[in-house]
Amino acid sequence: MVKQLLFAEIKVKNKRPKIIFTFTEAGMGHITPMAGMAKAFSLKYGDKCDVKESYVFSDSKEKKVRKMGDTQVKFIKLLSKSWLYRKIEGFSYRFSSRFTLKIIDFFFRGGRKKFFKEFEKEKPDLLVSSFYQPAHLAREANDRGISDTLIAIYSPDPYIYPAWDRRCDMLMVNNEAAEKCAIAKGFKKEQVKRVPFIFSDKVVANKKTREEARAELGLPEKGVTVLITSGAYGAARNKQLVRRLFASDLNMNVVFVFGKSESEIPKFMKLAEKKKDGVKFFPVGFTDKLSDYMIASDIIIGKTGSNTVAEAAHFGRPMILNATAGKLEEITAEYYEKIGVAVRMESVKKIANVIEMEIRTGNGFMKESEKCAPYKDCTGAEKAADLLFGLLKTRYPDL
Repeated sequence: MVKQLLFAEIKVKNKRPKIIFTFTEAGMGHITPMAGMAKAFSLKYGDKCDVKESYVFSDSKEKKVRKMGDTQVKFIKLLSKSWLYRKIEGFSYRFSSRFTLKIIDFFFRGGRKKFFKEFEKEKPDLLVSSFYQPAHLAREANDRGISDTLIAIYSPDPYIYPAWDRRCDMLMVNNEAAEKCAIAKGFKKEQVKRVPFIFSDKVVANKKTREEARAELGLPEKGVTVLITSGAYGAARNKQLVRRLFASDLNMNVVFVFGKSESEIPKFMKLAEKKKDGVKFFPVGFTDKLSDYMIASDIIIGKTGSNTVAEAAHFGRPMILNATAGKLEEITAEYYEKIGVAVRMESVKKIANVIEMEIRTGNGFMKESEKCAPYKDCTGAEKAADLLFGLLKTRYPDL
């Protein structure tokens, strides 16, 4: 009996803990920090742990589990298109965490069972998630005796949505507003850890000057460059803004990044046929050079998104936020405006006036301010990795 116990103790000591970084198709604001943390953790602690990256829903062999992910993606897209879904989402913020999760559990009850079956095979020692569902499902698996997994959450936003499961072992946030919100919403103070914003490798590595970025992108060396990053979202609003800019007698470069909505480009090219000679139009489809376009620009206009606003601030370009999709983005826009790295401005007339005033006077309305300084810090991923390893050491002190 003693030999068995000693053998079990040695086995635990020698075990390489398994850590899974979970990805979901909930947008780059969720994917980017997960990729950053996974890479930083692997580089620093990969020799001590087995590290796995998993798109937990889309990679599943179970149709009902894949459907869980697909449904979430559809809902996120509908927030951009349907006022009814935005109303439903806004109303849900009145619910408690427990009630919200009960509704979600009922809605996805078929997929949950299949998820638990797959999770039982993995049984990670630590699961990391930047989306509420994998973290909640892991906690539910623990409660059912399926696993005994440590759960760490990274919330990219300045607000803690009710669906975040308060029973996690650690919640990482990147701003003071989220930290205060988490504690007010029922997380324990010792659960909540704050790290700098987590940027992608491309953003961190990009040290180009404005002149270098413009030269590489084929943009004019001189003149005010306006970057619109909203894609096809709010097409009517963007079309109105572009039409107004095209009618200006002033010289400017208008860069419109359409992303995956490249089908919209011909419509805007038709508008460009009537533009004034001093306005140059550069339509861009899906690109991995958004950071270059940000550096090359003087004014950036776009829909609210934590990633986009933080990256613009990192490059010293406060944004004009001309649209929001849902309650969370409204809260996010208010936060970024409050701390001075963005300005909310949905009126086409006001935005056009700001751009024209900038061209005429060069008063630097959107120039870099000291408020952007915190977003120069690129250590978020490494600090998050250290916190995750520290959490593992609470269970494996000999690591």
